[in-house]
Amino acid sequence: MNLNKKEGMFVIIGVFILIAIAMIFFIEPKIQLSRPCGSCTPWEDRVCGGGMCGSLEMEQGRLCVYDPTLQIHEIPIQQSKLSEQLKNGSSKEKSKPLKDSEEVIEEVIEKVIEEKQEDKKSEKSDTSSSKSRPDIGSIQKPKSITWPHCIRRCVVREMECNTPPSEPAHPTPEPQEGEVPLVPTLTWISSDIDESQELEYDLYFGINSTRLELLESTIKISQYNFKEELEYSTDYFWQISVSDGIVEVFSPIWKFKTESYTNLPPTIPNNPSPEEGVQEISLTPTLSRNSSDTEHLVYNLYFGEEVPILISENQSLKNYTFETELNYSTNYSWNIESNDGEFIVSGPVWRFTTISEEIINNPPSQPHNLTPENNSQNIALESEFSWLAEDPDGDNLTYNFLFGYNSTSLLSLTENETSNSVILTDMDYNTTYYWAITVKDIFGAENNSKIIQFTTLSNGTTNLIDELDNLTEKRSGGLYALFDIKVELGDDSKIVYAGDQIESTIVLYNFGTLKPVDANINCELLDMDNNMYDAFEETLAVETQASIIRSLDIPSTAEPGHYTFHCTLNYEAVEPITSSDLTEVIQQEIHIEQPNQTNKIYLGVLGLVIITTISLFFFIKKKSKQKKKSTKKKRKKKKKK
Repeated sequence: MNLNKKEGMFVIIGVFILIAIAMIFFIEPKIQLSRPCGSCTPWEDRVCGGGMCGSLEMEQGRLCVYDPTLQIHEIPIQQSKLSEQLKNGSSKEKSKPLKDSEEVIEEVIEKVIEEKQEDKKSEKSDTSSSKSRPDIGSIQKPKSITWPHCIRRCVVREMECNTPPSEPAHPTPEPQEGEVPLVPTLTWISSDIDESQELEYDLYFGINSTRLELLESTIKISQYNFKEELEYSTDYFWQISVSDGIVEVFSPIWKFKTESYTNLPPTIPNNPSPEEGVQEISLTPTLSRNSSDTEHLVYNLYFGEEVPILISENQSLKNYTFETELNYSTNYSWNIESNDGEFIVSGPVWRFTTISEEIINNPPSQPHNLTPENNSQNIALESEFSWLAEDPDGDNLTYNFLFGYNSTSLLSLTENETSNSVILTDMDYNTTYYWAITVKDIFGAENNSKIIQFTTLSNGTTNLIDELDNLTEKRSGGLYALFDIKVELGDDSKIVYAGDQIESTIVLYNFGTLKPVDANINCELLDMDNNMYDAFEETLAVETQASIIRSLDIPSTAEPGHYTFHCTLNYEAVEPITSSDLTEVIQQEIHIEQPNQTNKIYLGVLGLVIITTISLFFFIKKKSKQKKKSTKKKRKKKKKK
């Protein structure tokens, strides 16, 4: 085939134009996060005017970026701050060559992200006073402009079309309400247009509006009932967060004030001991009764043979023991006055009669046949302890069971029990224990057994406690636990991004009790200024050691820097014990990547070459036919001549 110079230039220019268009189509830059974040939405070639960008970004996770290659005419202009910025930016960049488009895209993305962050920070404060946004249809006179271009970005699929729940509202008690009961019920209202999603609520509560603590999490209903009384005449603040599993929405901080203190009289003293009209009472009885009040009470005791007279005033104990013996075969009367400082309430007059003659009382025998026996080995961790005792006078007997790690500091685990056996469970392996029995008759005469020593089974492991007698103390007549706690973040939680979840292993150690005890732990996510971002509270039964794995959430608005997973362990009178581990939040960068689309380019170029070749074939064929026709015409003309 023969082409003249003009035709060849036309073909070459056409091929170059097709190749340039194909390269622009196949090498269009994509916005991607610096790490995987879920499936990407399909490409969308739409402009961002008239509010479309905001709608697409909410529904499909797209960003609005400037594309200098896209010229759109006669598009309504939305009067928004973002539109004005993009419009001004595009007009300034029109004169720049195409090679600077990546820089322009990156600059506009940064502006969009900054505005999104500012909008989130001011969202709560602006809700009540903000004016409605202009309608999508609000326009000016149509102009010819360069518009930003909506392209996709990576988003988590669940967030593509989610509608957040409504902000919790209509609280009970009402905001600023006073004289609220000490055991109030908190209620609120929140809803979600997505009926298939189950809402969960977190309750933040405290006496300082700037330092609310998480009181209850993952509440399934919009109500919370307090189980313990609050303080009188105290301002309390509370806030509710609602989550549909994707988005968390916070209510305003509400306030109420509890009722003022009103003193009520004490209850009338009741349940006397000895009971009303009882005979044969000891000559040194102990008088006791019940009376209740919310405040500290003192008591006045009246006692006498015929008419009770005051014998003890303003005593704090609920019982009174006579130091000198009463008379034989005598009727006595007594009653109690309860005084709370404002009201004095007098109980009824009770009566009893002392024993008729002097009784010679013999003490019980020493407890014997104790099982396990002294120096027993390999005793099971769950064992029955038994003994025998007799009373020469045939009196009824009661027993106190004494037990411990040290023969010099045994503790009473049971008192005034009538059974002559006790079952203990959950003793420690390879541990030496001591036990004894105290027996009493009805007149208070007692006898003590020998102290028995035994050792439990060995499981082949080293006991956590070498000297239990050095690790336990007597406090208010009971054994208390010695604890420790250890917090250790997983490797994936050492360096994280804002919005991630960090996971920690929490190990609790109990070095002091025979049985599992309930220990309370409170864990918080804190920054370096001790500001709290997330927290949880939990109670665990700990025997010797307990290990759990728990997580806390890094807020999506968290600034880069170091944060601590801080836990505090509390148990009765033991001083709080703490442990923490450090995590670092780093910046999650957004960058432009040129996708590796070499194969697409090759296929595109190959397709263009094929199309061009076919076009040239038909073009040349057409020229050839025209040439033949022209030649035939010339021949006919020659013949006619």
